[in-house]
Amino acid sequence: MKKFLSLILALAMVACMSVTAFAADPTTTLTVEVPANLPEYNLHIPADTTLTYGNTDKQNIGDYCVTDAADSIRRIICAPQYTDLINTNDSTDTISLALYDYERTYEYSLTKEGAWSSGMYICPNLYDKDWEEDHWPAPYLTHTLKAQVSDWTGATAGATYQATITYVVAVL
Repeated sequence: MKKFLSLILALAMVACMSVTAFAADPTTTLTVEVPANLPEYNLHIPADTTLTYGNTDKQNIGDYCVTDAADSIRRIICAPQYTDLINTNDSTDTISLALYDYERTYEYSLTKEGAWSSGMYICPNLYDKDWEEDHWPAPYLTHTLKAQVSDWTGATAGATYQATITYVVAVL
């Protein structure tokens, strides 16, 4: 009788361990079709940079430019978009930031949404195949970005603030 009960209990235990699976294949496949004739160019942007606390001057962030544009590209423009400085521990705590673009000998203020301002076309030109020597120094242009914080009084002691710059490129 012990052997019979042991056999029944063993079978009951095995039956409890079996699970019927009704789920479909537990994988997801993502597909991307890449066009055969992609525009080719290299966009160079500044590395991560640290601003100096308390400095109200325009601080150099670095240069951005395009190189190696394909023959099929006539023009490349870029509109850097940016956020204010945001406290990494409290996103409601921000410090106002202004971004400036220095191209050759002049500068202009960028809007947070990019360089398009009030419908005006002032987006930085990085490459122009139809350049003219009296207008552009060369088909490739390098721009220098500078950031300015005019008022540090709202900064929280001991906090770290970060801003994000996104380089929106249009290839024409």
